[in-house]
Amino acid sequence: MDRSPSRTARLFVVCADLLFFLLIGAGLVLFLFAASPRSLWTRAEPITYTLRLSPLREEYASELCVGDTVLDAVGKRQIGSIREITVLPATTDVFDRVARTRRRVPYPGYVTVTLTVSADGVRTEEAMTVNGFPLYRGDGIYLRFPHLSARGVCTAIASD
Repeated sequence: MDRSPSRTARLFVVCADLLFFLLIGAGLVLFLFAASPRSLWTRAEPITYTLRLSPLREEYASELCVGDTVLDAVGKRQIGSIREITVLPATTDVFDRVARTRRRVPYPGYVTVTLTVSADGVRTEEAMTVNGFPLYRGDGIYLRFPHLSARGVCTAIASD
């Protein structure tokens, strides 16, 4: 009795092996070229965050306009656009030697600018990420605007 596999059985084994290796190759390509496997399932959502620029000289505050693009000055990535600008007089802490207390006094010639910025962000386990730039509340950021460069602190992050 002839025990050799039939022609269709051999063809089935070859096709199954080919499909198996094709699936392994596709998974390898996804693993190598995707930023992270989790990024395939995450979607960008609209977020709003606030930046505090302080102290900033009074004459530079007028260089900021609603609608200006906010860039990360180090990586040159766009991280949002300005939606609202609030300008308040800057203050500083001083030690009153007579009363032996710390007081907050005006800082002449300087202002505190609070920017509300809107962007599309992706929530990760560590932070909210905007265009690959991680945003942490309380973290200092070097920023670039169309007519100004400054250092700011992220004070709040919220999903819209």
